[in-house]
Amino acid sequence: MTGIEAVLSRTRASGSLGPAIPGSGETNELRRVAQEFESLFIKQMLDTMRSTVDRSSSLLHGGQAEEIFEDMLFEEYSVLMARTQSFGLADMIYEQLSEGGAHSRSEAARAYEQHSSAF
Repeated sequence: MTGIEAVLSRTRASGSLGPAIPGSGETNELRRVAQEFESLFIKQMLDTMRSTVDRSSSLLHGGQAEEIFEDMLFEEYSVLMARTQSFGLADMIYEQLSEGGAHSRSEAARAYEQHSSAF
């Protein structure tokens, strides 16, 4: 199971990444999915950052057990960062996909249609 699949399965099993948001169920679901996406994005960023660390000359490298622990730790970090809304990516996604972003979506749809009809 990849890191993304692990985060997805854990967040689906836990239900929600953050506190309940007042409003309709669809709005809550959209907010939850936006937070899940932000968590996945952060996890990928942290994994990429971790892969740049040279561990070949490390005296205290714990082998496979340390790698598994670090992967689980960074998954939790990504969920926590998404929950605290420190990045703001979930808010931007939510705004674009919610009713507040309807005007932008229609503009994007028109631009796509114009671009695709040119070919």
